[in-house]
Order: sequence, then structure tokens, then C-alpha cells
Amino acid sequence: MSSCEVREEDRARTLASLQRFGIHPRVFLSPCNPAGARLNRENGLRALTWTQGNDALFLEDDIDLAPDFADFLDLARDFDHLTWLYINDNPANAIGLYGAWLWREIENRKPIPPCLVKPGSYNGLWGAQCVYIPERHVAGILAFDEPFAGAFDDLVKTYAEHAKIPVRIALPSPVQHRHSRVGRAADDHPKRSLTFDLERA
Repeated sequence: MSSCEVREEDRARTLASLQRFGIHPRVFLSPCNPAGARLNRENGLRALTWTQGNDALFLEDDIDLAPDFADFLDLARDFDHLTWLYINDNPANAIGLYGAWLWREIENRKPIPPCLVKPGSYNGLWGAQCVYIPERHVAGILAFDEPFAGAFDDLVKTYAEHAKIPVRIALPSPVQHRHSRVGRAADDHPKRSLTFDLERA
């Protein structure tokens, strides 16, 4: 888990949620001073380096989990792809990710069977709130690290796009982003999953 030092309350809430599923992550703290992409990326890479030789469940500290989170995590492990268990699926990028038909189903709040979908585009794979990273991709992301100014989520997305890595998105999302701004830059556009509360078919 990547977290800012000042985010004790957010971190404690998320850790309690994870513990209900028997998940006890190692926490890597950043001063987040100043809050921004560089320190976010550095802390993410510290966490990923610690997991070398193993699969990684990369987490940020302000997420809530659906009751079927463990089922989705098992699906991701079985699929062995780079899998986003949370996605900020706003209308601007959702059609590109899901396709027009599936996006209409989401907009109409239709029940969706739990699944891992192949996105139609790498665009929109923003956020690293909860990403399953198989061991070979842990090594690939660390080897890919280049000196550009993106945050950790940008690095993961760019690695996947650059190497044409098959990726998956959990649907409906078993993770919701609380979008806490404690210790981070202000943001007037909350980044949330629109599928988190969808009924499972």
C-alpha cells in the first residue's frame, strides 16, 4: 500500500476493510510534501520493488471494498493478467474502455455478471487504487522505469500500452475510490467507479 504520512484516518479505514478479507498489506509512507506526481511515483516504485519475485496487489489508501472483492481477486489471479480492480470509468473514457453496448448497459444500471473485461483502449486506465500485478509485470514495470514526470499510475498504464500487455478490468468494480484529498492536491472532479454499486447478474 502506498500512502501519505498524514493520511492516518484514511489508511486505518482502508486497512480495516482489507483485514476483513484476510489481507494485511505492507504500507509504504511518503511525506507527500509537496503532494504530486514525483513523490507518488517514487513511493509506488518503493512498494513494487519490495514485492519483486512475487505477484503484487498494489493499493492506495482511500478505497472501500465490495462484499465480492475476494472473488474478483481470485479471478485476477487465475487470469494472470495486469488487472485493474478499480477504474475511474467516467463517461469521457467509458465507451473506449467498455464499448458502446456495455456502456449503455452500465448507464441504464443493468445487472452485470462479475467478470474481467478486456478494455478497447489503454486510454482511461488511470488510477492505481487497486491493481493486481503478476510477478512478470512487477519486473517489467521496474525495468521500464523511465525519467518522465508521470505518477505511478501513469507509469503502469504507459508500461502496458508500450509493451502491448493484455490487461483486464474488473466489472462491476469491486473497489470504490473515496477520493480523499488529505495530504494531496485539491481536485474538484471526484474520481469514482460508476459500476461499484451495480447489481451482479
